[in-house]
Amino acid sequence: PDPAALKGSKAGLQAAAREWRQAESKKLLSDLETTEKGVILLAHHADDQVETQLLKLLRGAHLAQLGGMRARDGPFARPLLEIRKEELRVFLQSEGQSWMEDASNAFPVYQRNRVRLQLVPMLVDLLGGEEALQNRFSALGHQSRQLASLLEELCQQHHGPRFPCPEAPTRLDISSFSQLPEMVRYEFIWRFVANRCGAMLSHAAVGGIVDAIKQGDARFTWLLGSGWELKRQGSQLVILKSGVDGVEGEDKTWSSSDLSVVQNVSQLHISMELQRRQQTAGCPKVAMAKCSEIVLHGVAFGSTVTLRGALPGDRFRKAQLAHNIKVTSVLRELGVPPSARPNWPVITIKAPGDGE
Repeated sequence: PDPAALKGSKAGLQAAAREWRQAESKKLLSDLETTEKGVILLAHHADDQVETQLLKLLRGAHLAQLGGMRARDGPFARPLLEIRKEELRVFLQSEGQSWMEDASNAFPVYQRNRVRLQLVPMLVDLLGGEEALQNRFSALGHQSRQLASLLEELCQQHHGPRFPCPEAPTRLDISSFSQLPEMVRYEFIWRFVANRCGAMLSHAAVGGIVDAIKQGDARFTWLLGSGWELKRQGSQLVILKSGVDGVEGEDKTWSSSDLSVVQNVSQLHISMELQRRQQTAGCPKVAMAKCSEIVLHGVAFGSTVTLRGALPGDRFRKAQLAHNIKVTSVLRELGVPPSARPNWPVITIKAPGDGE
């Protein structure tokens, strides 16, 4: 694969690498298949399952989405999901077999690594052992699958979208939305978005969309990331691919009605009034912020200053920190509600020859 393309993916390096592995595995299986249907075996074990469930919890997934990885998922099969990593290690040692360890797993750089190296050991200690932790999350997965099964029955009963659905519709009729049970409304929205553009919305994000529908606005826009956006058009929701970076047109962007820039030796002074040309769902009712002056230090001469809405994956470096942090993390620290974070106004600086 092209390392630069994987690293530059908006989905993130790990997600992009996983998609590449799956695509290549399917291609290899197709090349090898003759008359019998083949299977791609994956080595995910019980420890991986717990990590996956914890990650979904941390990302705000719906309770029905906490079942973890499936033992069979299309051409992929996971025969080791009920076996702990340590059990596999002991078995291999007893058979005189060696194995490969991914060196990157030892560094708490990615979120999954931090869960594995920091959160899981703490939970094991609190619960009294690995087996107790596995049992807790196995029970959680079982209950989650029960809830998912119930939601499937309710969605069928109310003629809602199927999931997954290869022929994903671009529109969802919400004319009788208020008559549905609240749990079913959430599931309709989640499935509609996941089928259409692959975005696995958090429970809070789905709630923001449901609330926007409840408020009765005949038209609104909700940015889904990766260039996708959800729009309400009367009694229907529509998901469309927008322009570059998912920000295009007068009804989706933040504008600067009064922007003046003076280049000093070490500071950049900006005076502006920020105004959204049309309210986007989930953002404050009064979508305007006035700043008498913003002072930016250490800006190189000739830099390009841009005002735009925050995009998924946006990061910046706070003073006295050695690493970049997500803009969404800062907004969370500031108490900005989840429904108001999409497309929050940010100022980007692009030095000559560099990225933002």
